[in-house]
Amino acid sequence: MFSFSNKKSYLGIDIGTSNIKLIELVDDDGIPRLKTYGYVEQEADIIRNDKGKAIENTIDLIKLLTKKSKTTSNKVIAALPNYSVFSSVINLPAMSRKDLSTAIHWEAKKFIPVPLKDMVLNWQILEDVSSANIIKRSKQEKDNKKKNYKILLIAALKSVVNKYITIFKSSGLELISLETESFAMIRSLLGRDKSTVLICDLGHNISSVLIVKEGIPIINRSVDAGGKLITNNIINNLKVDAKRAEQFKTDNGLSGDTTTGIPKIITESLVPIMDEINYAMSVFQNQSNETVEKIILTGGTSNINGLSEYISNKLNKKCFIGNPWARIDYPEELSPVLQEIGASFSVCTGLAEREIEK
Repeated sequence: MFSFSNKKSYLGIDIGTSNIKLIELVDDDGIPRLKTYGYVEQEADIIRNDKGKAIENTIDLIKLLTKKSKTTSNKVIAALPNYSVFSSVINLPAMSRKDLSTAIHWEAKKFIPVPLKDMVLNWQILEDVSSANIIKRSKQEKDNKKKNYKILLIAALKSVVNKYITIFKSSGLELISLETESFAMIRSLLGRDKSTVLICDLGHNISSVLIVKEGIPIINRSVDAGGKLITNNIINNLKVDAKRAEQFKTDNGLSGDTTTGIPKIITESLVPIMDEINYAMSVFQNQSNETVEKIILTGGTSNINGLSEYISNKLNKKCFIGNPWARIDYPEELSPVLQEIGASFSVCTGLAEREIEK
């Protein structure tokens, strides 16, 4: 789409349950510049569907997408869906780094319901409130039981990770990094914003609720409800076809004529998502004695007319649709179309930014 000579570029590829999205960003001396983007529809959940057909179809679609988008890089950063990842923030007393690794594995067994031998385990120290030199602590520090580590623990099934490796290798691409959707969204929607935020990713089949504090995902929950549920409820209640139902959902939304019944259908469909938001905020407040400052919506379903205002009024919180293009350089003439599709591209944009941020 755009020409950049002798500049490294990276692909962010987001494999969803209803489509695959791609963006290529150029590293222009630390500034991420848009080179190309694209998406293709698909109805497959490669995480929950172990059939070879779904994998083969995904490979074919990625090949088609990279060709149609005219990508030049073969270096890919991809994301595991939040619902496929186990994550938890744990607290451990101060100890040597050697003992810390062992302790983390023991803690992981408490909340991961499958054998650790079947998992890829990763962890990151979020907060070290013990001595800066952990090996040479004073006796007073050793005896102080309040000193501890706060650690973000993330685990994914090896079978799922291997599935992604196979998909990209078979697509002729080099998978240089695989992270979670949470970190990609934090990167694209928050940047260096360290405030306490709830991100609600409203997908087609699945929605995720993420509470972020100081750039770290503290609470991460998912629910099997999204745009498809709303569309199906409109179809069943108003006896219209899928195309018409989609139009009612997005254009009329929650700001349309109430006599049509559409706002009521949408709000009733949103109940499981609103329940998850309320639950996540309640857990966070009980654990930290703090509250969420604002709510950011993302995902294709967030474009429903009047949705952000509805959530803001229900929860008495500032709520708005996130802008993943805020830290991306792109031609001004593309602004209208990018703003229209932005909510759907927050994950893949954050993925492509990962290597440029380093």
